[in-house]
Amino acid sequence: PEWNRQETSDDVLGWADHSRQRLAEMMVYLPSFKFYAGIEYLRFLEGQKHLVWIGGGLGAPFHPRSVEEDKRLAARANDAGVVIDAVFTTGVNPGIRPDFVTWADISSAQHLTQLTGGYFTGVAYADQALGRIDERSRFSYLLGYVPSSTAFDGTYRQVRISVNRPGLAVHFKHGYY
Repeated sequence: PEWNRQETSDDVLGWADHSRQRLAEMMVYLPSFKFYAGIEYLRFLEGQKHLVWIGGGLGAPFHPRSVEEDKRLAARANDAGVVIDAVFTTGVNPGIRPDFVTWADISSAQHLTQLTGGYFTGVAYADQALGRIDERSRFSYLLGYVPSSTAFDGTYRQVRISVNRPGLAVHFKHGYY
């Protein structure tokens, strides 16, 4: 499936050819590579896993992030059992440093955290945000269900959970393979 497609070294070198960055800079500075590496590192560890992004923008290599890229990254994280949390320590006002964080970065981070059941903030200090992530990871319910289609066809199954009790917030992974 598309979410599980592994980029080859030829893909990465092709990106490098079309950019003005050296390959070493790409690997060190581009958040997309760090996300994929973090997810794959955590994939085989047991239990609940959180990948916490602390900093600014989440831009993809050489082009703005798209909703489809966010969905693909979230699907990969969900498959690995990884929750993505984002703490924008630069705030959420792109007018301050437009070269560092954009509205697209903010939207992408919120989207990724929502799809994986994570936490996003750009207004809390890092210690408060990490405390909130820790607090949210200490209590959970495990729900089970039988899908309407039992075929193992490799498609992404979307999940929606809602509660009818006022004042409750539900955070969950929005799908699985």
